[in-house]
Amino acid sequence: LSWSKNAALGDDKKEWYNRLDIECVHNKHLYLDAAMRYEILVKKYPYRADFYQRLAGEYIYAGKPDKAIQAYDRAQKTIGADDDISLQKVKLFTQLKKWSDAELELKKMIANNPKETIYYTYLADLYQQQNQPEKALGVYKNALKNDSLNPSIHLNLAEYYRQQNKYDDFYRELKKAFVSDDLDIDNKVRILRSYFDITMPSEKQP
Repeated sequence: LSWSKNAALGDDKKEWYNRLDIECVHNKHLYLDAAMRYEILVKKYPYRADFYQRLAGEYIYAGKPDKAIQAYDRAQKTIGADDDISLQKVKLFTQLKKWSDAELELKKMIANNPKETIYYTYLADLYQQQNQPEKALGVYKNALKNDSLNPSIHLNLAEYYRQQNKYDDFYRELKKAFVSDDLDIDNKVRILRSYFDITMPSEKQP
């Protein structure tokens, strides 16, 4: 710790020395001290998204989730929209059961990336965690409006219907996914194996 601190202070314009010092402090479980050092780096390099993420990570290690969220907010305000940072915020909001905040963040991501189907899935999963299946269904339907032929959406919707024990709808969405040329044979085999144990009446098999 002494040598790493001296190196950072001796040439504080060298990012590497500062990061080495932070690593040493982190490895001693002095997470708030590490966060304070990242605060310095964030001021020196305000457009480095990775520094904000690491700063937030140190606050999370230190048991300061609100500070971590503030770090993510500062990153978005300075750098602009960043999907990785937004996803980290959603993860943190979910862990803290701040459902409305997580929902708002995901809706922003969808608005910025309407063709990114995975974000619709995250939002639908969020609703299902809150026992709101009808809202989840609405999300999948909105996703289909943007990309009706996307097999991933149909697969996610099929899984939704399976969890709701709506097997007619499940089979229908599964068939739509399987006729798509965008779903390769390896994935088709993997998916069929994953559903192998589901009891299906013979007349309803896809």
